[in-house]
Amino acid sequence: MFYKTKYKINLTILIPIIIFAIISIITIYSSEGILIEQNNYALRQTIWYGIGILITILIMYIGNEKILPCLNLASPVSSCVFPSLG
Repeated sequence: MFYKTKYKINLTILIPIIIFAIISIITIYSSEGILIEQNNYALRQTIWYGIGILITILIMYIGNEKILPCLNLASPVSSCVFPSLG
């Protein structure tokens, strides 16, 4: 029941990440009742998970071969902005 795909997705890593994401959103949602400020943190967390998923899909669609040269160009800039990382 295995099929070949160009995307190599390891489900043994993906399934725990999804479970942890669901647990974190539920935990944040359930703790909003005891917070003084009601800023809807669960919605914000869900939006950030969605942004991360979209970026991951975009990178998978474009491919690493096209992205790596762009990262090499950005490396000197990042070392100037974040000298401790360079």
